[in-house]
Amino acid sequence: MKYYGKKLSVSFKKAFDEVVKIINFIKSRPLQNRLFKILCEDMGSVHTSLLLHTEVRWLSRGKILTRIFELRDEVRAFFLEHNFELKDRFLDQMWLLKVAYLSDIFTKINELNFTLQGRHVNVFTAHEKIHAFKKKLDFWKICMSSNEFDCFLTVKCFSEEKEVEINEVFIEEIIQNLTGLSEGFNQYFPNDQQVKNKNKLWIKNPFIVNTRPPAMSAKEYETFIEFTSDSSLQEKFKSMSLAEFWCSSNDKYP
Repeated sequence: MKYYGKKLSVSFKKAFDEVVKIINFIKSRPLQNRLFKILCEDMGSVHTSLLLHTEVRWLSRGKILTRIFELRDEVRAFFLEHNFELKDRFLDQMWLLKVAYLSDIFTKINELNFTLQGRHVNVFTAHEKIHAFKKKLDFWKICMSSNEFDCFLTVKCFSEEKEVEINEVFIEEIIQNLTGLSEGFNQYFPNDQQVKNKNKLWIKNPFIVNTRPPAMSAKEYETFIEFTSDSSLQEKFKSMSLAEFWCSSNDKYP
């Protein structure tokens, strides 16, 4: 997924880099940071600060993009009294539209990343999540071709609120961006992995397998039949995570 962050189109990459410069301009100067906080408080904002971006923790991109988009009115007001080369960006509706899309897509990638973490995640659940995300990418491209933006709510809400016309050039740029992301996922997670995982379904649920798995010898399958006929293990399987189940069965069926 870090692949995607480095493969943004020129236009989206430029917009993101400018967001980082704007944040650094405000956050790197203590006085300006305090003034910005006071301004946000006076405007009754939900947030009173921007988030710094770090290249090491690249997933922070989704968070900083979302935060600066939510505070776009406050940032625009802040720059009324501060001279900065990029201050006019917050008057540019198309630039804000790009930031809105980046906020949406990085948020989706962040959500995927979090579902791949945790002690109960295994190769099967991880593969299912990634496979689902790859299918979503294809679906989002179809939506873009039909001018349907429900899948990117920040873009949709902003365009409707400000009555910004989403032109074909912008839509095509999103489709190309999603295509690039899809190619990256297919490179790292090829579809033939799904076939390989089907041959290992006996690990995911041994009690629904009625034929010998390709990887098992005849002797191993005889033991496997005993294993799946053990009613006590069937009860364990219902109440344990997959990893806990197999570890707990190791003594009796090594």
